[in-house]
Order: sequence, then structure tokens, then C-alpha cells
Amino acid sequence: MIFGEVDWNSADSSSGKSDFMKLEEGENTVRIMSNPIQFYIHWCNGPDGSKRKFNSPIDDAAMVRRLEDSGFKRTARWFIKVLDRRDNQFKALEIGPQVFNGIKSLYTNKRWGKVTGYDITITRAPKGTQPLYSVTPNPHEALPGDLKSKF
Repeated sequence: MIFGEVDWNSADSSSGKSDFMKLEEGENTVRIMSNPIQFYIHWCNGPDGSKRKFNSPIDDAAMVRRLEDSGFKRTARWFIKVLDRRDNQFKALEIGPQVFNGIKSLYTNKRWGKVTGYDITITRAPKGTQPLYSVTPNPHEALPGDLKSKF
């Protein structure tokens, strides 16, 4: 895998299945495989009026200050490595504060603890519903050895 600038001939142009998981409406069951990776985004309005997110230019403090002074507040987001139970494939999942706080409450609960020891079901409600996401633990269950070695 190559990250960063590539020439036109060596770029990976395959359009195979994605290594990213999208939370679909309804139940999404995952096994969390890593600690969260934190980053920041800003939301802005696109030319068509739709909301668009973009990664915060954290290396440019002046730009961040200009964005925030214009009303585009910085928001924390997280990537977590997960085992998508729909197809038992390892993927990256981007989560926002609602899901993060639900997972964190399980992690800090003495009865549930480390979130890599059981599956979690993230339920996405229809758009416009509040709360949009809920997080539910599944019974503790060891990850099968073949999936552990695959990871």
C-alpha cells in the first residue's frame, strides 16, 4: 500500500470493496479491535446548501482560528478498527460523539470493561431522530482464534 503522492502509473485505481464501514439504518454489530484514533473536523455549507465536513487544518492555527471565528466550530471525531459482523471483515469505522460516548460508558462500566471482549450493536435510527445512535453491548464472548490470527 502506498500513501501520499504517487505518479499516474503506480496509483491504486481499483474500485474493489471498501475497508471503511458505514453505519446503516438499523442494527450494526461490530467487535471493536483498537483504541480510538482522534481527529478533528469542521462542518460548512456546500454550494448547494448541504452540510459538508472536512478535516481540520490543525497544522495551521491561523486558519483554524478564522474558521472558528466564522462559526465553523471544530468537532472531535474518531476512527476505530472494527470487525464488521455482517461479513466478518476488518474495517475502519468513523464515529462521532454520540457513539463514542456510548462506547466509553461501556468501557468505564465495571461489568462491561474492555470493549474488545464482546460485540457491540450500534443502532442507527431514521434521519432526524434524536438520539440518532444508540450503543448496546452483547454478551461477553471470546473472538474465535481464526479471526484473531487474521487480525
